[in-house]
Amino acid sequence: MSAAPEPHAPRAPWPRFALAAAVLLRLVVGIHLWVADPLTRAPVSDAAYYDAWARALAAGEAFGGGLPHWMPPLYPWLLGALYRVVGPSVGAAVALQLVVGVANTFLLVALARRVLTPRAVHVAAWLWVLYAPLVLFEARLLAVNAALPACLGALLLGVVAIERVGRGDRATAAAFGAGLCAGLAALARPNLLLGPVGFVVGAWFDLRRARRDGARPRGALLATCVAVLGAALPLGAGLASNVARSGEPVLVSANGGVNFWFGWNDRARGTFAAPSVEWGDIGAQRDVARAATARALGVPVEQVDDGAASRHFYSEGFAWIASHPGNAATLALRKLAANLSSTEYGIQVVPAAVRESAPSLWLAPLPFGLVLALAVLSRGRGVAASGALLGWIGAAQVAAVLFFTYSRFRLPWYPALVLFAAAGLVELARREHVTRARVAAWIVAASLLALSFVDTERGYARALRANALVDTSLAWERLGEDERRLAPLERALELVPGDAKALDELGRLEWQRGDERAAKGTLERALATGVDYPQARRRLALLLTQSRDPEVADRDRGEALLRDWLATRSASDFGALELGLALAESLDRRATFDDEARAELVRLVRWLADANAGDPRLESLTARYGA
Repeated sequence: MSAAPEPHAPRAPWPRFALAAAVLLRLVVGIHLWVADPLTRAPVSDAAYYDAWARALAAGEAFGGGLPHWMPPLYPWLLGALYRVVGPSVGAAVALQLVVGVANTFLLVALARRVLTPRAVHVAAWLWVLYAPLVLFEARLLAVNAALPACLGALLLGVVAIERVGRGDRATAAAFGAGLCAGLAALARPNLLLGPVGFVVGAWFDLRRARRDGARPRGALLATCVAVLGAALPLGAGLASNVARSGEPVLVSANGGVNFWFGWNDRARGTFAAPSVEWGDIGAQRDVARAATARALGVPVEQVDDGAASRHFYSEGFAWIASHPGNAATLALRKLAANLSSTEYGIQVVPAAVRESAPSLWLAPLPFGLVLALAVLSRGRGVAASGALLGWIGAAQVAAVLFFTYSRFRLPWYPALVLFAAAGLVELARREHVTRARVAAWIVAASLLALSFVDTERGYARALRANALVDTSLAWERLGEDERRLAPLERALELVPGDAKALDELGRLEWQRGDERAAKGTLERALATGVDYPQARRRLALLLTQSRDPEVADRDRGEALLRDWLATRSASDFGALELGLALAESLDRRATFDDEARAELVRLVRWLADANAGDPRLESLTARYGA
């Protein structure tokens, strides 16, 4: 068994080659991602949301004024501060994050030097450097870039505090710093609130073991209280910000209930899955949640604040668990399997999709399952403060089961796992007699490694990869490089031939290029998938009503596609305004000479205006037909 270092033992030398590789990797991959992967330069979804938030802050403007933060605020606060200094530059943000990624490597090595033997420190450094999601997410405007250094700081200072308490020395400064870092991490990612709890529980076992070994720990309760005080400062800042903005006592962000419900419903999976199309737009998610809550409670949407919406969706999630206990248990296991899988699940940021654009990402080829298997081989040995670190890892599994998981959600607990994996590889290399415990560890490790490559999500990883490729195509369009839009769409449809979003975007591209017949066929395929994707329906209807090609034009069918959909919806439903305006556009072209079209248009405009009053897209129609 490899022994953990004694508290006063000489520290291992710094692994110079691994640290140099961390710098070189960020130079090579960072530049390649910037050139070859458009999503690095053209943020989408959460990244675009944070970018818009930071730009508003840099300009001195309110973002979502009068409402609590829907997303956690630490990262956009930091990004806004950067934009205020250098201007709103995605390139400057990515460059700084890559530098922070190198600093994270130094923090990981500093942590490893405190808890591992010298040989294991070098192994830990390489296990960190060769894990692709680290450098990949550093090239995205996402909150993990604020959470990960805070987590590393919390782990490092927490281990220092345990060492000092174990020796009977004062640990208040280290404990306060650890708590402060943990609070900052939670202000960037609220699901990390569980991490410090697991760390403290595990530290209690570490100190009990130290007492049995003859040490005289002292000051553990004081250190814990001081750590709680440190964590309260950033969390208090988040609470104060929300109260000042909205009067609502939201601790960090108001989207917790929605995320919980995303994890527990009939369409939930082990990883992220929006229950329906309208939930996928982070910019509209707050309004969708409040509207859905208002419908469920039977009250006007104006009476539903963000706190009420969050409580409603928490109750919806718990109600589903109570009414489907068997399905809930199976789903919990699937979440755990996804969290331990070598498949890097994601939405817009999917390593497998990015590698198609930027193969340099293969310079960091380490599969997650191998790190997990090596960690099992350590059997928790050879790592100082192992109880606290295992508590941190365990808390992350609880958070994944409570909500959902994907690749960037497990980065905050990857540092602790790396430490055990390094100890496990050193243990594997030791030549000593084979025991039943070692054989059992080998069997478990091999099983976990094999299971980490099993498709527990039944092809969902391909769907996420296809979604990311469609976003890649859209990013090329935003960057003005239209000639590069087609290849990602074709690749997405190779992976998932019935992907409605990919078919819709391909049909739009074909229409823009003047091939209306091909566009019609592609959009027909999108509707034939059976997926209720309003954008594809609207686009096909517009094509049918606007085309001058007799092989394509079919005004009656185009209008029928819109009427049939609108007849089963309310005017406040996602997509209703867009499809209603498309029908209004067609009716308006003949309203001056067709009384039936005019009468239908008057009814339609009034119906839309009741739920969408003030929308600028309705102003002209309301002025002409709404009275």
